[in-house]
Order: sequence, then C-alpha cells, then structure tokens
Amino acid sequence: MIDELTRQLFGDYPRQVANPDRWTIYDERGLTDFLMQNEGQKDCFISVYPQSGHIDKIFLDFDGHEGLCGYEQAFEDAKKVYKNLKDRGFCVVPLASGRKGTHLHILLRRHRYETPGEAKMELYNATLQILVDTFGEIEQGTEYDRYNKPSTVYYAVEDKHRIIGADPRVIGDIQRICRIPNTRRPPNNGWSNWSWCTWLPEHFEEMSWTDAILWCKEPHWYNTRVTPKKYIHQLPKYSGRITVNPMANPAIFEHTLPIKTNTYLESQLRPCLYRSLMVSNPLHHARVAATIDLLQFHKPQIIAELYRQLNWVDFDANTTVKQIYLCDKYKPYNCLTLKQHGLCLYEHRSDCPIVNGMALVTNGKKIEVTARD
Repeated sequence: MIDELTRQLFGDYPRQVANPDRWTIYDERGLTDFLMQNEGQKDCFISVYPQSGHIDKIFLDFDGHEGLCGYEQAFEDAKKVYKNLKDRGFCVVPLASGRKGTHLHILLRRHRYETPGEAKMELYNATLQILVDTFGEIEQGTEYDRYNKPSTVYYAVEDKHRIIGADPRVIGDIQRICRIPNTRRPPNNGWSNWSWCTWLPEHFEEMSWTDAILWCKEPHWYNTRVTPKKYIHQLPKYSGRITVNPMANPAIFEHTLPIKTNTYLESQLRPCLYRSLMVSNPLHHARVAATIDLLQFHKPQIIAELYRQLNWVDFDANTTVKQIYLCDKYKPYNCLTLKQHGLCLYEHRSDCPIVNGMALVTNGKKIEVTARD
C-alpha cells in the first residue's frame, strides 16, 4: 500500500494525516492504519512537511482554480514547469490528484529552520522564482470561480495576462496537506473517469490531458528512491515585488470556516487560551499565545477571520494579519508562562484537562494520558 517513493516523500514523522479532519501520526504504522480505515471511502491527505521543521521539498498544485483557467490549461502549465525544472537539473516528481489537479513535488536535501516564519519566507521566495523563471513577469489578482467564491490567482503578464494554473495558496504554506499517492477518490465525487491519485511517469511532459485521464484509471507504484542534490537555500530567490492587478477586487478573507467560530476555536485551543479570547478585549499575551498555537495548523488569513468573528472592540483586519505574521518567530507558551501572565484557569496542575485525561493520538489511535507530577 505504501511504495518507496511515498516513503521518501512522507516518511519523516511526526506529521499529520486528514480525511479531511486532521490528526497526528508518529510512524508508518499510523499511516498504514489511517489508509486501511479511509482509503477508497474518504479523501486521504497527508501533510507536505513534517512537524520537525525540516524542509525537503517544494510543493506546487495546478488545479485550474475551479475552472477559472481550465483544467487542461492547468495541466499544460504543470508540464511547462516540470520541463523547465528538469532541464535545469532539479529532481521533480509529478503526481495526478485523481480528479482535476496535477501536483509537482520538487525534492530537496533536508534543511531545518529555527522558526516557521523563516521556513515560509524561504519557500515562498524560492517557489515564486520558479514560476517567474517559467512564465516571466506575473501579477496577482482575484477572480470569482463558478461558485462565485473569490480566488487569488497569478496572471502571466507576457502571455496576454492569462491566469496561471498554479494555486497561489500553497506557496510558502508549511501546513499544507496534499493527497496521498495511490489512493482512490471517493466514489461520490462525480468524476468517474478519474479514480486514482497516482504518480505520473517520468515522461509526463509528453502526455496529453486525455493520456493523463486514462493513466489515472489504475495506481502506479514506484519502489525506487530518487536522490535530490540541492538545498532550498541554494535555489534562486525572488527578490522583486508581485504587482497586484488594479482591475481585481482582492478579498482579505477568502476562506470559509467549517463550523461556528467559537466551537471551532474551542476544539483547537487549550482551555485557558480559549476562555481568554472569549471577551471583548483579550489580554495581549492571550492573543499572542493563542495565535502561536493556531499557526501550527492554520494560515494567518484563517486565524484573522476567526478573530474577526469574535467581535473584539479593537479588531482591525489589516493590523491583525500583520500581528499574526509577527507571531511566527515565537515558540508556544508553556504552562508556567501562561500562569505567570495570569492566563491559567487552575490552581493545581493536575486539575487541567490538558494534563489530566488528555486524549492524544499515536499510531493513528487515541490514547488517554494521565496526570504526571
């Protein structure tokens, strides 16, 4: 069920899996259990990067922006980037998502960053330069897809300002999840011709859109590993500035939340931090500590939207987004620090539900953790 190429790309643990609810796995057994329970029944995702902070690849997703650019055009864009990178000696692994998208995993030698913010910036600039090298000058704007939902897009200025098929949301996103190779799409997705998310062949740039559709009717296994030669910090970095298309109507918040904000935050935060945010004007350290925790799994725009719905008296969208980005360089507050800032809800450590009876996940299964002195 797990081939060697999948092990190479996703074999560094701990990391997250999702269906689409996320949880952490700690070894290959956890991944195998997850696949046995979900493969073919639900969408199966895995985090692109491990929780160790190591960056070992650049991930690009060409999905056509829900029809804005056209799925076949997005496929051609992926081929163009793939050929450009191969010609320059990069190690690139292509993958068909099994529906409408094409993924490119640009493999790199592992490098660890001290802060998430540093890793995001390095990824963002390196990925942007790859797109500029392939398509020339690009602009950023917002278009509305077939569901009338705003979507951030890049335009190829030198190609009549057409929309590029690459999804800008994945660029620099170290919490990004992607489909697990050689897993079936659920039968109710309405795309019967696309059944498998699977590796594309090395000569993928010679394939047509129809070839790719037929290729995805069955899984393809690769039991050999590849050897990347470059570190991410050795790649050219984009040093320019992306122009925002003045004709576009960019939205600060383009994401929808899965459930009501308060309920969702309660499931994501430690009780002390959740309680501290549920007031009209939370303490500074409560906001910082909660933001640091949320940044482990959410993009800044999502966090800002969560905060907007709390109706704080001093909420300002632009200021909040800037402050959230600044929190990237900080480490999570421990219990002692929270207590020193008056945020702890309990006099005795053993009374805290995070310490006493907290449900953790290991090997894909929940276990109970008892209080420790």
